[in-house]
Parts: sequence; structure tokens; C-alpha cells
Amino acid sequence: MLLPPPHPVSFHYAVFDCTLATLSETIMAAYSTWLPGSDQPRGAGPEFERYDEKFDLPEKPLTFWLPIHAGT
Repeated sequence: MLLPPPHPVSFHYAVFDCTLATLSETIMAAYSTWLPGSDQPRGAGPEFERYDEKFDLPEKPLTFWLPIHAGT
């Protein structure tokens, strides 16, 4: 049986614009450059990519979402 969490769950994300062709280097830069240089550690939520409903080519834009801990 699945039960809902005892309190609402919300995550904060850093969002990076890229394409499918540059996704790998975007993820590497997010973790190796942006995250260490920011004042926010990685959050507990899932990371994901978001594609437009019209996505069909490697050159089309997409976004990479990296969970961050936004503090209290």
C-alpha cells in the first residue's frame, strides 16, 4: 500500500537550457562547475530532462533540472 507523505513534498531546482546534442556536457558542467560554485548543495529530489511536446530533433531545445537544497 502506498501512503502519501506526512507533509507536502516540494523541491527546488536549478534549470539549464541545452539540446539533446549538448545534454551530456550540460550535466557534467552542472555538477563539476555550477554546483560547486553555487551556495546551494544538491537536493534530495530527482533530476530530470524536460522535452517540448514538439521535440523531434537533437537540435531542439530541452531543459535539464537539477534538484538543489534551497535552505530553510
